[in-house]
Amino acid sequence: MLGDVVFVQLPDVGDTVTAGETCGEPESTKAVSDLHSPVTGEVVAANQNVVDDPAVVNSTPFEGG
Repeated sequence: MLGDVVFVQLPDVGDTVTAGETCGEPESTKAVSDLHSPVTGEVVAANQNVVDDPAVVNSTPFEGG
């Protein structure tokens, strides 16, 4: 729905997130959207591949994105 993703902001490892609250944002050529946490807890890992190369979300969403 967003189109080609060109930027992704994810929470940092160690951050605390709350279910339903905004914790990051994907940006596409069309729009910026909020990323909402599905659960409450501490971030223990983040997909650095997506931050380094947001296009991976478009090309391989299930393998690397």
